[in-house]
Amino acid sequence: MPPRKRKQPLEASPLEPASKRANTASAQSIFNNASRFVSLPDELHLEIASHMPTVFICSEPEDLPLDRFGTDRYFTLNALSQTCRALRPVYLPFLSEKIEVYEGFRLVGKGNRLPKIPIAKKKIKYASSMAQVPSVRASRQYAEELLRQLEIVTVRKPELAQHVISLDVVLTPFSLPRVYNELMRCIALFPNLTTVRLSIINVEVDSEDFRWLYDKHNFPQIKSLFLSPEAVWFSRCCPNASHVAIDTVSNLEGQRSFCQWLTALEKNKKSIQRLGLFPLGGSLGFRYFGRGFFEYVPNLKDITLECNMMRTLLENEEKGERNVIADFRNLQIIHIRADVETFSTWLWRKDQPSIEEEHQQWIQWAERTLHRVEESRGVEREMRIYFTGKDGHCEEHRVYSGLTKALSPLKDGPVEQTEK
Repeated sequence: MPPRKRKQPLEASPLEPASKRANTASAQSIFNNASRFVSLPDELHLEIASHMPTVFICSEPEDLPLDRFGTDRYFTLNALSQTCRALRPVYLPFLSEKIEVYEGFRLVGKGNRLPKIPIAKKKIKYASSMAQVPSVRASRQYAEELLRQLEIVTVRKPELAQHVISLDVVLTPFSLPRVYNELMRCIALFPNLTTVRLSIINVEVDSEDFRWLYDKHNFPQIKSLFLSPEAVWFSRCCPNASHVAIDTVSNLEGQRSFCQWLTALEKNKKSIQRLGLFPLGGSLGFRYFGRGFFEYVPNLKDITLECNMMRTLLENEEKGERNVIADFRNLQIIHIRADVETFSTWLWRKDQPSIEEEHQQWIQWAERTLHRVEESRGVEREMRIYFTGKDGHCEEHRVYSGLTKALSPLKDGPVEQTEK
C-alpha cells in the first residue's frame, strides 16, 4: 500500500501578512510611547499643560475672530486626556480648571466652533425681520455644551469639581431658566472657583425678572466678576468679590446699565477693591460721580478709565471742578485705556491736542490725582499708572514721593487680565 501523502498546507491569505504587520506596528507604537512621550515624568507633563494657550478672562474688545488665540485649549487637553490611561490623570485636572462656553469655542468630537449669536441690546416684544434674534440652533449648541461640561465635573467625576477655578460662559435664550438653575447648582459645588465671566443673551425677559433668583444663592469663594448688563444681578451672590468689570467693551454704553450696576453692587460694595472697565458713560454717570460715587466703593484701590472718561475728567479739571477720582482715599493704581472708546462721536475742540500730547496729559493728570490721594492720607507709598495705547501696547509708570519713572513696557494686550 503506497504511503499516504500529506496534504500541502494552504497558502497564506493575502490579509495575513497585513495583520501581522499591523500587530507589529501596534506593538512598536506601544513600545515607542512607553519609552518616549508617555514615559515622561508627571512634572514635565504638568509643565507642558501649563504652557497651553488659553483665553484670558477680561473685558473683551468687540468683533473678535472665532479662531482667536486660546480657543482650542479645551479641545487639545481633551484629546490628550483620551490618548491613554497614563496621560488621563495628568491632563484631566487641567481640562477641568476652566468651564468654557463662548463664541468660537471648539466643540469636542465635531471639531467645529460655536457660532456668533446676534445680540439685541433692547427688550424685544414683537420680533420683526430687522430684530437680531438668536437662532434656536445656535442657542441650543451653547446650552448643550455647557450642560455637558457641568455634568462631567459634577455627576460623572465629582472629584474634578475641586479643580474648577474659572468659569467663562454665555447663556442663551434656549431653555434659559433650566440652564440657569443648573449652573447655579453647580457653582455651589466648586469650592475653588475664583473668577466668573457671565454673559446672558436674552431678548424676551428683562434682567429685572431674574433679580429675585440671585438672592437665593451665596458664593463667597468668587473674587473676580465680568458681567453683562443682563447678568449684573449675579454680583449679589458674591459678597466677597473684590474685582468687578463688564464682560465686553460693547456693554460700556448706556445709562440704564449704570443704574443697574449701582443697585447690584449695594450688597458687596465694601469688598470691591478693583474696578475694571465700568459703564460710567453718559451724563447720568458723571452726575453720580460728582455726587460722591466713592461712597459706593469706599475701599477701591485700582480703577480703569477709558478715553472719553479721561477727556471728561480732564475737561472738568480745566473748568476748576473738583477731581472726583481723588476722593478714593485708598487709590493706588490707575489704568488708562486709550484703546477703548465708549462713544462713536466726540465733540472735538478747535484747540484739540495731538494724540501723543493728549496721552501725555492723561498720564500727568493721573500723576496729580495719585499725589492728591497721597497728601490726603498723609502717608507716602508707592503707586502706579498703567497706560495702554491705541495699539494695545502697555507701559507701567511708578509714582512715589513725587517721582515718576517709566519702567520697561509690559506685554501687548489688554491690561485687565486675571490669573489662569
